[in-house]
Amino acid sequence: MSKKLAVLKSKYEENSVYSFYIFCLPLFVFFIFFNYIHGSSLQVYIDILVVLIISLSFYLFKFPGQRVLSKSLILSSLLLLYMSILLFGSFLNVSFYLFFIFPLISIFLFGKKQGLVWIYVLCGSILVFIGLDTLNLYPLSYDFRILYALGLALLLETFIFIYFFSITIEYKNALEKYNCKLINTDVLVNKYLMVIHRDMAGKIYDVNTNFLDFSQYARDELIGMNFDSVCVYDNTALDAEVEEDILKCKKKDGSFFYVQEYSEFEYDENLQKLGHLIFMQDVSQSMALEKASLTDTLTGLYNRMYFDKISKHRLSAFDRYEDVSSLILCDIDDFKAINDKYGHLQGDKVLQEISAIVSAVIRESDTLARWGGEEFAILLPNTNLDKAVVTAQKICDTIYKNDFALNEEITSSFGVSVTRKNDNQMTWFLRADKALYQAKDSGKNKVCFF
Repeated sequence: MSKKLAVLKSKYEENSVYSFYIFCLPLFVFFIFFNYIHGSSLQVYIDILVVLIISLSFYLFKFPGQRVLSKSLILSSLLLLYMSILLFGSFLNVSFYLFFIFPLISIFLFGKKQGLVWIYVLCGSILVFIGLDTLNLYPLSYDFRILYALGLALLLETFIFIYFFSITIEYKNALEKYNCKLINTDVLVNKYLMVIHRDMAGKIYDVNTNFLDFSQYARDELIGMNFDSVCVYDNTALDAEVEEDILKCKKKDGSFFYVQEYSEFEYDENLQKLGHLIFMQDVSQSMALEKASLTDTLTGLYNRMYFDKISKHRLSAFDRYEDVSSLILCDIDDFKAINDKYGHLQGDKVLQEISAIVSAVIRESDTLARWGGEEFAILLPNTNLDKAVVTAQKICDTIYKNDFALNEEITSSFGVSVTRKNDNQMTWFLRADKALYQAKDSGKNKVCFF
């Protein structure tokens, strides 16, 4: 059941229960005064208890997860009232006509099947007392005036039935209109979108044919699988502002495709959350085109444009949540001499080798980009200065110890900075750049930080 349908059903239930509450509460208050005037103090206490129980049920009904309990309390309070009448009063009590309202209310609140259970409970209780009366174990007092009470009950029941029936018709008409819209929507969704149903434990319990076509899985293979084993949020999404909407989904053959997702909760008939209904649209082509525009063609790393975007995002996260991030700038020492000695083609191979070395050292959550020329930039989210310096030193040592194809000793220098309060992109990068040139000026092949 979708959220809109759940809201529609909730509104119907609210109209039902609130109508009952508004209608019956004045009657119960009247019963209290009636029994008080006639000196039935015990019955007064029972009536007050019934009013309190119904008031509690009215309060609980505001919470969708407590609605079954709320409706059960309503019927339980009526049962308590009826039994007290049989035990301490008589069939002539003004409350008597509620006997005949009970079946209607129970069916209306719970539906036909569950309502009948409540009716059986009531009828069984009455039969017990009639049996006690027949055996003279607990005699009941009643006379022909019961017919007046019965007539009043039937009139009142007719009124309530007409009123409740009008609410039911209104709900069914609204439901029919909604179902017509839902059918048309389902046709469009299944034609153009992929859909996955995921329960609250994260397991897939249904998929549409579009997702099966894209993923190349059979339906039986996906049902029961963890959603995260098929689709994960892409931490390397190109647009940092919408990265939480991009999912990286795995096909059966091990390849991947990218989707943009929208999800909402699914509800059962009792407004309990079943899980998430996830709508997905394939964005693999647009992701590939965007990645091409944000990728350095020589090294395959991200370019400066993308790095600027992701670094702004990390600064924003620091301002809002104080998520510390660190920046490492790396420059290959004496790279111009390598180009002059071996040529630019060999210099390009050195850049590619160093790109591979750095990629192997950093974490998957870190971002590596070619900053320009022989410079690289590394963004380390949720990393303080000390840890960033350790990472930079590890990269520095790995490059120094690496056997390059040129059989030439190649070194690099590093500048490290961490986000600070009131930082902007320029101040953050200037500190890293200043640290980098300090490393250059103090002998190269080292790490400095500010």
